[in-house]
Amino acid sequence: RDTSTIRSPPPMRKPTISYVQEFDEMLIKDAIERELAREGQCYYVVPRISQLTEANEMLERICPSLRVIQAHGRMARGTAEDNVASFAEGNFDVLLATTVIENGVDIPRVNTIIIQNAQAFGMSTLYQLRGRVGRS
Repeated sequence: RDTSTIRSPPPMRKPTISYVQEFDEMLIKDAIERELAREGQCYYVVPRISQLTEANEMLERICPSLRVIQAHGRMARGTAEDNVASFAEGNFDVLLATTVIENGVDIPRVNTIIIQNAQAFGMSTLYQLRGRVGRS
């Protein structure tokens, strides 16, 4: 039986550069502002739904004009999908989410993903999340 290995990005995919840093609000602000300056969008991922409110408040504090929308698995039926669709249409700058974006959310304008408390995720989850960016 043949096996496959992942040695390079799929066709038309840009290589992804990853940084592992301690939590730093100014670094987050710079990363978001850099992406917005190139007319892109960002994902901001937290490991737990209970951390979304605190993360949202921090994003509003460091980037007051930022348009943020949330998505997580405990939202009312259809709400998460509607929020992701609105984000994909360009109505928001940042999608603040849990791992609900891990599979099937492919938005070419999103080229920056910030993962808060990355140590709380497994390697396969981090790999899947990393695959959400680098599409344009």
